[in-house]
Amino acid sequence: MAQDAYSPRVRELFRHTPGAGSLDGEGVRCGRAGGAEHGAEVVLWVRVLEGAIQEARFQVLGCPHTVAAAALLVEGLAGQPAAAARVDTTAISERLLLPVEKLGRVLLLEDALLDALAGVRGPDRDASSPE
Repeated sequence: MAQDAYSPRVRELFRHTPGAGSLDGEGVRCGRAGGAEHGAEVVLWVRVLEGAIQEARFQVLGCPHTVAAAALLVEGLAGQPAAAARVDTTAISERLLLPVEKLGRVLLLEDALLDALAGVRGPDRDASSPE
């Protein structure tokens, strides 16, 4: 991919990766989406206490666009009610100036968030590990 294919915001978030890492302990849930067949894999951890997301972290195997989108997502999750938390795919895409062919990467984030919050929105499960 050409050097100019990444917006300045993508470059910044890829370089510094705020929110990268994992969580453990009380209230932690984990969701996963993607894989080799999608060209990217996302693991998302959220700490849910008293019905609200307190913090979130991510691990991504994928392109700089995917890493940057995950960083924006976790930045905006803290404080959201867990039962209503969502990925604003349009806002993330616009903030990062994502090319059309990378929009699917943002949808992987949405899938990972839904997976992580499945116990809040449906039957409970232990999701403290990505497997």
